Amino acid sequence: MEEGAKPMAAVALAWDGRRLRLSALARLRANAELWTFCRTSRARVLAIDGPCGTSGLRLRRGGHGWDLRVRGGVRDGEAALAREGFRLFWTTHATVARFDGASRWIARSLRLFADPGAPRGLARIEAYPHGAFAVLRRALGARRPLPGKATPAGRAARLAILGRLVGGVSGAALPDHDAVDAAAAALTGALRRLGMARAVGTEEGGGRIWLPDPGASGLPRALSRRIT
Repeated sequence: MEEGAKPMAAVALAWDGRRLRLSALARLRANAELWTFCRTSRARVLAIDGPCGTSGLRLRRGGHGWDLRVRGGVRDGEAALAREGFRLFWTTHATVARFDGASRWIARSLRLFADPGAPRGLARIEAYPHGAFAVLRRALGARRPLPGKATPAGRAARLAILGRLVGGVSGAALPDHDAVDAAAAALTGALRRLGMARAVGTEEGGGRIWLPDPGASGLPRALSRRIT
């Protein structure tokens, strides 16, 4: 849970008092590298694309695998998102017991939220990039479902959404869907910092999941223009 074979995409956004701008993209393998990236970027909020908690599920002492004797329940935030029509990967007993890759991703996310090595004063929140894009796309007036992120149309749609709210966004600056998702997570963190995000779920029910809130006062007027 401290290091992974696949590098994590990490994006930093800067606020100049009027607009957000893309300031850095990094590929990081170890948790310690992420904390260094946060310090270098002078980050105030870290938005992680992964669960901040569970509804009963727990790791064995020392973090070496899951205690599968504990079944737990469904996170109320994930249940609420499902009721709103979002498709998501559930944090459940079946997930951690049957899917090795998913169980490792969830375990590492939990470690990032609990890691005492994080910079002091850094707020950590759970982001949901697919949900963030879907919410903003609806706010922009698009009626068609969001295409898959690995398709050319899906990539173009996501870059267009990010470009409405973040300066410096381009296909070259965010060269793959991992980087694009990281940018969406960073945008969620920035909007939360600016009071333009909403939380779904409760701490008692498995943790809160954050999404952009297009109805918040002050969200850029760019969201009033329609896209296809």
